[in-house]
Amino acid sequence: MTWILAHQRHFGPYFLDGTITDLEGKMKAEFDRVATDEMKENFDSAFYDFRYSNSVKYTHPAARAEDFQKPSRLQLNRPQKDLADILQVQDGLTVVSKPVMDIIQAAAPDTVQFWPFEILTRRGQLASDKAFFAMMVLKPCNAFRPDLSVEGSTREGSSGSGKWHIHQEKKAFLTGLVIEIAKTGGAPIWYEERIYQNPIFFADELGQQLQGGEFKLPPKFYQCVTA
Repeated sequence: MTWILAHQRHFGPYFLDGTITDLEGKMKAEFDRVATDEMKENFDSAFYDFRYSNSVKYTHPAARAEDFQKPSRLQLNRPQKDLADILQVQDGLTVVSKPVMDIIQAAAPDTVQFWPFEILTRRGQLASDKAFFAMMVLKPCNAFRPDLSVEGSTREGSSGSGKWHIHQEKKAFLTGLVIEIAKTGGAPIWYEERIYQNPIFFADELGQQLQGGEFKLPPKFYQCVTA
């Protein structure tokens, strides 16, 4: 079996309603460091292009994030108690508690990037006693088998894209997805290149470790089928 962590759709302890407050400043500082005089003279358009070209797709990154590309502070827009050990914030970024990070890092030291991440209340105080870390999975795989997955669980994307949408609202659809385990190359954690929503997949041993720990995990963390 494999495990899937699907994205949450509603704000709460697993998907935080908040605003990343430090990334714009980091981008601006890096722009000021590398910009030419011409770029500085045309700041509005040049900074927009710089920010766009250096934005990281956290759900399917092309490479490790540089320091100026790492958001590290989120301020909540509403009170939120009892934060989960795996949660999501804006732009698809996944954040985990330190004990969860330690387990994943031990299993996949080279294919997951972590960095410290603060979650603050509206008053600027830490929202939890837990230490959190942003997590970015760097390992892509092409092991998804839509042809074997349960009927109704997938929908083909635009013509020629070779990618698929998965229906995430029903547990039966998520647990009915099929992964060809031989094509993962033994990866303990990965994302599927052919799934638009970019859920995170875990090998069975790692998934069992997380499920068996005393963690508050998202409700859409399920076992799915292997072929």
